Amino acid sequence: MKITSRTLGQVDIADEQVIEMPSGMIGFPALRRYALFPFPGPDVPFLWWQCIDEPSLCFILIDPTLVCPDYEVSLPAEELADIYVKSSLKSSVYAVVTVPSDPREMTVNLMGPIVINHSVRKAKQLVLTDPRYTTRHRVLREAPGHACANSQAE
Repeated sequence: MKITSRTLGQVDIADEQVIEMPSGMIGFPALRRYALFPFPGPDVPFLWWQCIDEPSLCFILIDPTLVCPDYEVSLPAEELADIYVKSSLKSSVYAVVTVPSDPREMTVNLMGPIVINHSVRKAKQLVLTDPRYTTRHRVLREAPGHACANSQAE
């Protein structure tokens, strides 16, 4: 299928690229089909999370361990049952990135990771209650290898 994304322009999406979110994203429960696309260029850690149901909606994702090396998702198995994940170790985990007008102020949402089971093409956005994580963890303020601490943007 072809869609015209406000962010990516016209893109072809093969059926096997479609990832279903049975509950949608937080704030967008009716929008359930997405596709992952790499950012252009070598060694770019970001991915595009393009909504298929609403092509004007596109998120930036990153592996949260690149920002917070000790990041972990610990949830009961029943939290992930609807995407057929028996443990969070058998899936890909991403955090949503917010880039304001000054990119040095970019943040990631470590409290609302997206877990993707690529084998069945299902995903779910979780809500973590771990006090180490915030919804606005500063990316560039943290030193590489620094353990995650509450770093709520001001």
